[in-house]
Amino acid sequence: MSGDQEYYPLPVETLRLDQTTTFSLYMKRGGAENFVLYRGKNLPFNSETLDSLRRNRVQTLWVPADQWDDYQKYLEENLDDVVDDNSVPEETKCEIVYGISNHLMEKAFEDTQAEDVVKITEKIVRPMAKVMLRNNFATQQFMQLAKSDYRLYSHSVNVCILGIALARTALDASHRDLMYKYGPGFLLHDIGKRQLPREIMERRGALTHEEWEIMRQHPLIGFEMLKDIDLPEETRSIILQHHERPDGSGYPYGLRGDQISPAAKICGIADAFDALNTKRPFKDRHTTFDALSVIKQEMLRYFDWDLFADLVRILAQPEIVESMKSNG
Repeated sequence: MSGDQEYYPLPVETLRLDQTTTFSLYMKRGGAENFVLYRGKNLPFNSETLDSLRRNRVQTLWVPADQWDDYQKYLEENLDDVVDDNSVPEETKCEIVYGISNHLMEKAFEDTQAEDVVKITEKIVRPMAKVMLRNNFATQQFMQLAKSDYRLYSHSVNVCILGIALARTALDASHRDLMYKYGPGFLLHDIGKRQLPREIMERRGALTHEEWEIMRQHPLIGFEMLKDIDLPEETRSIILQHHERPDGSGYPYGLRGDQISPAAKICGIADAFDALNTKRPFKDRHTTFDALSVIKQEMLRYFDWDLFADLVRILAQPEIVESMKSNG
């Protein structure tokens, strides 16, 4: 029986045939909070078990809260298989990929070796790109799942989603390029911030001039952190240049126009949108439309119009682009 234990729902489609489940599975019986053990941990999930669940029209099982991390690890190890499974609804794939991506990027922003950080991005970008290339609505579905509160790891995931979507349109990027050149750079654009003083990163109000100068070092810190890792030039340019601006007002080098890589320009506008679209301790979250309006009215001199128009098309209905054009 359930007692005081909490349980989290698990879609049956995510369980892999002939894989051992390292967590217990429960069913709901009777009352809303009445859970009974269906299968203990460390048992293989076979076709007979799946057929029995289907005959009984069971679509959801439940995992005890204290074993949820075991289920997340199981999903992480089987993520490609879940993404490639046509029986898993696309919306469920988005939920799983987004959840696992946040879980892995949280690790990346901890005291993880540079080599392992890059390996983490490979685990994330491959299934994310697969879902986005196969599902025309994946970007919107991912962004609906986006966390409202700003966290470095979730911000990195959100920027990667938008960056991949923009790179597909603006750069006509191939699946391989999205996985190996652009996606890792989008995920790691802020990795240098993990070495900044905690008091600066957790500041609830405006930074002092001295603190802001320290904050502006994070692209160089991230670039230096990964200097000994074999990475494509596009990945490095995103990390180093994502705060450069075409008018020369950006940092760390004040690059202009074509001196900035196209992928870094994409990361810059995706970064700005997500910063507006998430809640910070010192400001409320803007809605999608309001965030786009702020970029257009106050920040568009820092970004390319074509990239902004593509971002609007990705996040909203095409007619909004025309409305923004007609309103100046």
